[in-house]
Amino acid sequence: MALKRSCIFILDVAERETFAFEAEHASAAEDLVREAWFVAALNDFCAKRRVACNSSALHPRPATATEAALFEQRISEFPEALDRILVARLTPS
Repeated sequence: MALKRSCIFILDVAERETFAFEAEHASAAEDLVREAWFVAALNDFCAKRRVACNSSALHPRPATATEAALFEQRISEFPEALDRILVARLTPS
């Protein structure tokens, strides 16, 4: 049985925060960022950091090679969670 290969997508939030996640294709990425739980989590993150976030205006884009490599590095820290949706913050603290 062949493994499905996911693509890595990026959300740029308020020109200050960058998040990465995997989805099977672009329309699945768009659907994911519209899910109520995703919007709530993103809004909560932004509110705690006082970052303006209009989650309804966000559109995922394909990751660059550098962003994809950073995402892979970040998720490698959580091997037990690879069967879940992982969203990694790529913005330096």
